[in-house]
Amino acid sequence: MAFNKGNIQMMWLIRVTPKRNFSNKDRNFIAELVSEEARKTREPYSFILHDIVESKKYSEMLVEGREIALTNLLSVIKDNLPYGVSYTRYD
Repeated sequence: MAFNKGNIQMMWLIRVTPKRNFSNKDRNFIAELVSEEARKTREPYSFILHDIVESKKYSEMLVEGREIALTNLLSVIKDNLPYGVSYTRYD
């Protein structure tokens, strides 16, 4: 089998930021959406949710998975939330 960079498990830091402050309801919805997605997805879209850090200004999730899993998760977040989303590879 040929080496494919997309098959490597990597750590990703995803940050969701609102235009204004998050309410408790917003933060709970984000956490529930991401944890439910982690629970229900199957290969190759599966990922491990390691941590969620929340504040009024942002919500950050540390996830481990393939690049295709990251792309799928970002799509789910963008489709369901009206907030800005950014990500970086976490080394």
